[in-house]
Amino acid sequence: MAKPADTVQKCCEDCAELITQGDQIFAKGDAKNAMELYIQAFRSIHIIITGRTRRVLGDPFFHDGIESGRFSGQSGTTVRVILRIKLVHRVVAAYIKLSQWEEAAFWGMRSIRIMRENMETEFEEFLSEFVGAEDVGLLYLHTAIAMKKMEDYDSLELAHYGGWNGLEGSDQLFTMVAKYMKGRMQGLVKKELDSNKIGIPESLAKAWEGAKKVESDKDSMRHLNQDEDTEVEGDGDVDRSSS
Repeated sequence: MAKPADTVQKCCEDCAELITQGDQIFAKGDAKNAMELYIQAFRSIHIIITGRTRRVLGDPFFHDGIESGRFSGQSGTTVRVILRIKLVHRVVAAYIKLSQWEEAAFWGMRSIRIMRENMETEFEEFLSEFVGAEDVGLLYLHTAIAMKKMEDYDSLELAHYGGWNGLEGSDQLFTMVAKYMKGRMQGLVKKELDSNKIGIPESLAKAWEGAKKVESDKDSMRHLNQDEDTEVEGDGDVDRSSS
């Protein structure tokens, strides 16, 4: 009680710093200790993780705006949502590195459900704008990898996801990866798949090809959006020399 509570700004900045530290350790191949830092990062923004149990505390506390620091001008709630997505796909990646496919799938699918069921339909698009398409795409990618590994050895936990919202299997999840990770980000996807000894799934390849065709069609129609009111040379010219 004698120590003042941390501000919203400090909570968010502490979380971001712990993410950076976790990333540095994860890059060295130490997924276990990286995950411990990610769990600490969750605690910094008042989310307590114990195994598969998650308690989200202090929602009203984060309603305040942040007036200085790296998140200056943003609301604590928005920053917290962004940090949560960044953390979840990192925890899923850590579980994959530890070959704990069921834990990885559980974490990933829980967050995907929150995005697609408990929020507005447009919330996922909102996240891709604010968080970045790459972070949302990585959540789908890491979850898809975990599901693919479970499918490969017929995990009993696959039954928990059967028939859920059209995303019960890795094929559907890989299709969503293509939605958020196109163009230059395809290289990152292929690198992740290679590191997990997974070839490019047919569903992902088809979705990429479809997205490429859509972009090509848009390019071919772009000239129709040009200003059609441009005057034909010479039209409307009036000789006013005699007036």
